[in-house]
Amino acid sequence: MKKALPEFALLFVTLLWGGTFLATRLALAETNPATLVAFRFAVGAFALALFVRKRPTRKEWIAGGAVGLSMVAGYLLQAYGLEFTTSSKSAFITALYVPLVPILQIPFGGRKPGIWIWFGVLLSFCGMALLSVRQGAGFEFGLGEWLTFGAAVASAAQIILIGRMANEGDTTRITAIQLAVVALACSMFVPFQGPLHLGFHAAIAAVILGLAATAGALWLMNWAQKVVAADRATLIYAMEPVWAAVIGALAGEHMSLAGACGGLLVVGGILAAEFGPRLRRGVPVVVSEGVPISAAILHALADEPELELAGCP
Repeated sequence: MKKALPEFALLFVTLLWGGTFLATRLALAETNPATLVAFRFAVGAFALALFVRKRPTRKEWIAGGAVGLSMVAGYLLQAYGLEFTTSSKSAFITALYVPLVPILQIPFGGRKPGIWIWFGVLLSFCGMALLSVRQGAGFEFGLGEWLTFGAAVASAAQIILIGRMANEGDTTRITAIQLAVVALACSMFVPFQGPLHLGFHAAIAAVILGLAATAGALWLMNWAQKVVAADRATLIYAMEPVWAAVIGALAGEHMSLAGACGGLLVVGGILAAEFGPRLRRGVPVVVSEGVPISAAILHALADEPELELAGCP
């Protein structure tokens, strides 16, 4: 049971993340996306800052700042997209960042994606097409879906940046800087959203999201991934959009049969892109202590049989 505890911790992280989609969508009834994201990440940054004992180095500021800026685009686009689509659809479309990583690496001299990567991308995009089916209207990829797809692209860029900067310093300090950058950058958008307004329920949601789904989840990831292999962790992380769909259904959100099939295709595409190359190679990924799942995904998708990194989540 003790050995299984880290895996249960990662499963709990996916449950937290799955719940953020619906929580964000409900909170947006009392505020705007920029205010909600800024407040959420300010809470997370403050919580992590309590554990920082040394002043960040110049490299840590650069690493945290660069990754933080990519996170700004991802979380803002996701939040704006949730104003026009359901939480379950948002979760599945956002999950496309995994097969998108090797595609975005091509312009930067990364390895060309193999057949399993392209197969995973094809499955995922077929799933996204089915998710866009609206009752009585056929295929309709609306504003919410496009904004969320933009969030997936930004998340893929974030993973690439993390992979390049994973060894730049202390995990807690870099992560705190990332969250602070997101909070500060998003706060600059608040004046353009009209009068500042954060309802009581939205404020409670932002605090819970900041402490549990942001700072708490990152801490659990760092602790659990010291013993959980990257391939097993990636399999667990594929549960995030599934949890979002379940929670959305329990809250009364309707998903058609086509949408459910589309969600399954997205998850299948993620797993094909992640595990297909390793089935062909027959070589497991070797992970050192403290390796973030994002860096593990990046190197596994790049067809690298070994990974010896430690860095920020």
